[in-house]
Amino acid sequence: MGASCPCSAQCCVTISADEVGIVEHWAKFHNLQGAGLACFPFPCMCQLAGTLSTRQRSLPLSTEAKTKDNVFIEVKLEVQYVLNKNEAMNAFYKLSNVEQQICSYLKNEIRSTICTRLLDEVYNDRSVLIANVRDRLSEVMAAYGYILVAVLVHEVTPAAKVFQAMNSIETLRRLRVATLDQAEAEKLLVVKRAEGEMERKRLSGVGLSRQRMALLRGMEMSMAHFISDAQETSADPATGVMPRSKTMALDGLEALEADAQAAMHAYARPANRMRMPTDVGVEDTNTLFPPEAISQPPLIGVGQQAEGLVDTVRVRDVMELMLITNYFDMLKDVGQNDSASTIYIGNSPGTVGSMRREIAGAFSG
Repeated sequence: MGASCPCSAQCCVTISADEVGIVEHWAKFHNLQGAGLACFPFPCMCQLAGTLSTRQRSLPLSTEAKTKDNVFIEVKLEVQYVLNKNEAMNAFYKLSNVEQQICSYLKNEIRSTICTRLLDEVYNDRSVLIANVRDRLSEVMAAYGYILVAVLVHEVTPAAKVFQAMNSIETLRRLRVATLDQAEAEKLLVVKRAEGEMERKRLSGVGLSRQRMALLRGMEMSMAHFISDAQETSADPATGVMPRSKTMALDGLEALEADAQAAMHAYARPANRMRMPTDVGVEDTNTLFPPEAISQPPLIGVGQQAEGLVDTVRVRDVMELMLITNYFDMLKDVGQNDSASTIYIGNSPGTVGSMRREIAGAFSG
């Protein structure tokens, strides 16, 4: 409210720049007084009844409401309003407490709007709530001389338990998406692992096939030398040279014994063992038997030419020798396997003959 002039407390007053004065004549509204100095020659007749601020004001409000799905929420909002100078008389005479009146209308409009909407709708689309409150409140406040500038919804907060439940729903939804993604990743991993295993087995089969082919060609070449000195190495015990089949058997036993994972229980002393470098289990068969050498037809006929040298050598003998060689290759693989258990075999030269008879009997039925 404006200040009185020192020279005359009854007839002169000043009104601030952000205010408008209400002038009464004989206790009846007469006119609006602008900012500046106002003089009243007859104070008993004309006087300044009061002033109203023309500044924009803000009214914060917090209220509770229930949504359509029976969830109680707390709404915090703010109303900004300003005096309509043309309707200042209504604002001065019709309202005794403008803030209380605005709060009453505002709470009523918020509750009537929220009760028709679901909780998710209130959260996702606050513009509907703001529009309804602004339209209704603007009409009411205009009748009392005020203009509604803006309605700001700051926060919509449900009850604590409802808030936790909403967080749990969102957490579970995201976990479901994460689980699906993880399952797809595991599926892809299993498929790729299966494809890798398939390729590994294919390459292993190719390698095993080439190894067997090289072994057969090597046996064919070895039999040529074996036939040439078969009579010398088998007829005269004084020569100290053992048959090549028994030598290969001893080589297989030596390879099996050298592996740290197999526990060998031998029936003969180690000093009686003989070592001959005739192991056919080479790492790379291409170094000994290149693919181009394997495919040459003349090499295949070596065994046929050697077979005619000595009548005592038969195809059956060659097959038995191959079976024994494969048998000792199997024993070598068992010894190199981490999960291999202890096995008991004999290592004397006589054991080779019994093994040959057992293997031949098993295949011949």
